[in-house]
Amino acid sequence: MHDNHSTRKSTSHVEPRGNSFGRLTATLALVAAFATTAPASTAFSTYKWFGGAVHRSIIKEALKDKGLSKQALEEICNGCDAQDDPGGKNFSVSQYHACDNKIAETRQFLEQVLNQCAEQAKTCENSAAARRNIRRRLGEGLHALQDFYSHSNYLESLLSAQKPLVPVDWSKPLAADISTCYYHYESFLKQEYFERRSRAVFKLMQGDSRLKFHSQKEYQARLGKDLTEKQVLDYAMEPVAFTHVELNKDNAKTIEGKVISQEHRKSYHQLARDLAAADTALYFSRFEELLRQVTMEKADKILTLLKVEDKS
Repeated sequence: MHDNHSTRKSTSHVEPRGNSFGRLTATLALVAAFATTAPASTAFSTYKWFGGAVHRSIIKEALKDKGLSKQALEEICNGCDAQDDPGGKNFSVSQYHACDNKIAETRQFLEQVLNQCAEQAKTCENSAAARRNIRRRLGEGLHALQDFYSHSNYLESLLSAQKPLVPVDWSKPLAADISTCYYHYESFLKQEYFERRSRAVFKLMQGDSRLKFHSQKEYQARLGKDLTEKQVLDYAMEPVAFTHVELNKDNAKTIEGKVISQEHRKSYHQLARDLAAADTALYFSRFEELLRQVTMEKADKILTLLKVEDKS
C-alpha cells in the first residue's frame, strides 16, 4: 500500500496514541501555527476556527433527506473530522486524504469502509457501541471521498473537456490524466503548511526522483496574476505532479479554489464541493444497498437503529 515517496505518511513520524495531554498540546500548537503562518487550506476545511467546517456542512447537506437523527449525523461528522486530527492515527495517511496520487488506494479504502460497516451491521442490532462505530467509520470514508474532489484535477478535467459535472464512477478506472496532489509530510512541524513550496518539491523529489513538478517560476507566475481560465486549466492538466498548495480547492481562498468558472458562474471550490456533496449522498446510498444485501429481512430494523438516536 505504501511506496517510497517522502509524502504524507513517513516512517519518521511517531503518532501519539491514547495520550489526551499530548493530543491537546498538538492541537493547540496547530491552532497557533495556523493562526500565524499557515496558508488557508486544510483538506476541505474541517474546523470552524480555520477555514470553516466544510466537511461537516457537506455531510449535513448531502444526507439531510436520509432520515438520520441529529446524534447519528453528528457521529458521522465526528468520524469525518477525526481524519484531520493532528494527534490522530489517520492524519498522515495519504489515501485517507486522497493525496500523493494514491487513487487506487483511496478507492480500496472506500470499498473497505463500506464492506466493514455492512459486515458489522449484521451484529449491531443489540449493540449501541457497534452502531456508533459504524457511523463513525462511515464518516472516515466520507472524508477521503470528499477530499478527492478538492485534492485532484478531476474537476479541471471535466471543465477542460466541457463534460457534465458528475461524480466519479468508482467502479471504473479513472482517466490517465487524472491525478491528485502530493503533500510533503515528515513530522508535525516538517510539513507543507510550514514550508515554502520549493522545499516541499525538493523533499518530494528526494523521495522519488521520477516526480516532475512545474518549475518554481511557473508556480510563482500564477500568484497575484489575472490568469485566463484556459491558463488555469492547462496548468492543472499538465502531465506533472502537483503540490497540495497548487491544486487543492479546500476553500474559496486557495490558488485553485478561488478561480471562477465562466460557464458555471461558481468558484472551483464551490464546484468541487458540489461534486463532493453529490458523491456523499451516493456513497451513503451504496451503504444502505449493501447493508440490505447482507442483513436481508433485518435490514429495515437495522437501518432504523443506525439512523435514530441511541438512548443507551
